[in-house]
Amino acid sequence: MDEKNKLINSFLNGSKEVLTEYGEMGFDSLIERISSSDSLLQEIPFLKSLYTLNNIRSNIQEAFFVKKYACFIGVINQVISSNDMEKIKKLLVHNQNMHKLIENTIVQLDRYQSELKAKVLGLLFVKTFDKNIFTIDEYNTLLFSIDNIHPTVGFPLLKKYYDIEMKKQETETNISLLKLNSEEANLDYSSIVQSCLIKIPIAFIGGGNANGSSPGIPRGGSLNELGIKFCEHIIKETYKEI
Repeated sequence: MDEKNKLINSFLNGSKEVLTEYGEMGFDSLIERISSSDSLLQEIPFLKSLYTLNNIRSNIQEAFFVKKYACFIGVINQVISSNDMEKIKKLLVHNQNMHKLIENTIVQLDRYQSELKAKVLGLLFVKTFDKNIFTIDEYNTLLFSIDNIHPTVGFPLLKKYYDIEMKKQETETNISLLKLNSEEANLDYSSIVQSCLIKIPIAFIGGGNANGSSPGIPRGGSLNELGIKFCEHIIKETYKEI
C-alpha cells in the first residue's frame, strides 16, 4: 500500500472510544497528556503518520488538532457503519482523484478555527460519501466555504438566512413577503460574505435609478442554491445537536 493510501486508511480509522475521550477532555488536560507521553501516537495511527511527516509543530497545535479530528471522526463514527466505512475507504483508495480530496480535507481540518467547524465537516463527509446528498464538486466547494465562515457568528447567521428563506417560500401575501425581505435586508452578511453561499446584493432595487441618482430601496444578501442546500442538510441538523 503506498503512502497516500496509508494516509487515507489511517485518517478514516480513528478509534471511537479513544477519540470520544479526547474530544471531551479539557484543553489543558489534553495538552498535559500530549506533553507527558507519546501514547497518542500508539492509540491513533493517523497522528503517528503526521508525526512521521513532521506536520504537527507544537503541543498546543497538536492538542487543538486532536480535538478537531475527534469531533470530525466522531460524527462519522456515529452515523456510518463499519461495513459502509470499509466501502468508502476502498472508493477513496482506488480513485486517484480522491487522494487530493482527502489531502484537502486534512489541510482544511487543520486550518479550521473551531471544533464546531470540524463537526460540520464530519456531517458533510457523511452526507457526501454515505448519503450521496452532495456531489464531490459540492464537497470540495463547501470544504473551503466552511473555512471562510466566521467561527462564532457565521453559522447562526446562516440559519437566520435559511429560516427567512423558508418563510418566504411559504408566504402567500405580498405584505408578508415585503416584511421578510426587509428582515433579510437588515442582516449583516459580512461574516459569511466569502463563503460562496450567499448572493451579494446590488446596491439598490425599486425606486433607484440606474445612474444612482435616486436612493431606491436597500437590498440585503440572500442564500444561493448551494447555500440553501447546505443549510437544509447540514446547518439544520447541526443545530439539533447544539
